[in-house]
Amino acid sequence: MADAIGITFQTYSYYETGRTNPTPETLCKIEKADGRALTVDEQRKILTALGDDPFSRRVLLYLVTGARPGELRRINRKDTRPNYIKIEGTKSSRAVRWVKVSPKIVELVRSLPGEVFDFDLKRFRERLQRFCKDLGIDYEVTTYTLRHTFATNLYILGIPEKDRQAMMGHAGGSRITNDVYTTYSPDVTAAEIRE
Repeated sequence: MADAIGITFQTYSYYETGRTNPTPETLCKIEKADGRALTVDEQRKILTALGDDPFSRRVLLYLVTGARPGELRRINRKDTRPNYIKIEGTKSSRAVRWVKVSPKIVELVRSLPGEVFDFDLKRFRERLQRFCKDLGIDYEVTTYTLRHTFATNLYILGIPEKDRQAMMGHAGGSRITNDVYTTYSPDVTAAEIRE
């Protein structure tokens, strides 16, 4: 997984929609007690430290899909399209969404062995905590932190709200995407997310 940084930020470059969102390039910080996104530096630390093992692949997939904890376990190697991965919802058995990703992520998902998708969520969370602590990230990083990071990166990139809601698996018109999942970072620009 030596190229995890490139793959992840390349995925975010695929969110170019040609539409504009009234998002300023530089954002102010809004503290939220109920959620936190990783900073760009923390994302780089994590991506640099990832190996070529099932745990590392899971972390990468959570970061680039915004999957809920149980949704990653439902990803099927066959449920891919060029630049898209199918995410089946945990909120209802019929909830399905397609998340835009880079071709490298699609290729990665198609090549993964079954154990990447079949894992103990509690053990994964514990390992994620130890992994982040070892990197000097001194707060609790959960799968929801990775989900908040995905939502925040989409916001900073200027992805229209309706598209962000669809990628997160939220109903159109829902305030959850912005009010709960988007955690603004100080002085972060879209260029920093893309590099």
